[in-house]
Amino acid sequence: MNFGNKKTGRLLQTAKLFYTPVSFLFIFYFSWTNRILLAKMFEVADFWFLVISAFLWCALHLLSPIGTKIVFSSLGSPISYSKLLRIYIIRLPARYLPGGIWHTLGRLSDYHLFGIAKSHLTLLAIIQTFFPCLITFSIGGGYLWLTKEKSMLSSLEGGLALMSIMALLAIPLIVKWKLPGYWHKKFIFSYLLLTLTSIVFWLVASASFLFYYHSVAIGLKQTSMIHMAATYIFSWGVGYISIFAPQGIGVFEVVAGKLMALPMTLGGAVAFLAGFRIVALAADCLAWLAYRYFQFFVSKRYRAGQETVGPLPKQG
Repeated sequence: MNFGNKKTGRLLQTAKLFYTPVSFLFIFYFSWTNRILLAKMFEVADFWFLVISAFLWCALHLLSPIGTKIVFSSLGSPISYSKLLRIYIIRLPARYLPGGIWHTLGRLSDYHLFGIAKSHLTLLAIIQTFFPCLITFSIGGGYLWLTKEKSMLSSLEGGLALMSIMALLAIPLIVKWKLPGYWHKKFIFSYLLLTLTSIVFWLVASASFLFYYHSVAIGLKQTSMIHMAATYIFSWGVGYISIFAPQGIGVFEVVAGKLMALPMTLGGAVAFLAGFRIVALAADCLAWLAYRYFQFFVSKRYRAGQETVGPLPKQG
């Protein structure tokens, strides 16, 4: 039994290692074959819209530690927001390592160094693994199903949304029934707050995407911005559950390209949508560098203050 699990794990890791470079090759290929169209699009791109898109993505880094703090606080393992933010941003470069899990593993290791129990870390890992797809399918899939003409595709969107909403409603009941040790008076409040925080997170993420999309001014006059936001959120969820695709690369672009009414071929749409990852990468780099500069500036001022004050006089 264990041998089978190890073999499956190796196959999954191998698939991830090969899938990522192959996805990049296809994206580069689509970019090259659609280079004239993409060049024209980005020639007329609104630079400030791209800046706002990157700024909104940076703001997500301020929101991300809030969910972790809510979980730890509800479990009786308080840790300050400033520490959680520091850990999250300092570990950002690990997000781009092959495998797609090193950012999470690095943060969990740091949390443990601050005294968080392993059982609480396990619960946090479960929440942060499954909660994003439940929220994205509920919001994105639910909206698309309600507003689109009914078809096999909309039925899939509606089905994923319904299952996700039912899971979100069932979680408190399961906790009360199966995990009574985690049930307390503040649980429902913490759970609702975590859900609300996640919803806000995805609204900001979709706003970042909309500014990127709107920066080239294609098709937005005929397409509802809310529909575009819902499509982005739902497509991200599909990419997220594709465990062979780190960060949903390739899967998100294909799904979003099929669902969005873009005036170009699917290959061109994939290349265009992949450009949003460059905005996200730039925002991640900016957040990491800004925080590093802040640390350097604060530590420099502290050392200067120590030198100005000098050693304390001896008593007596």
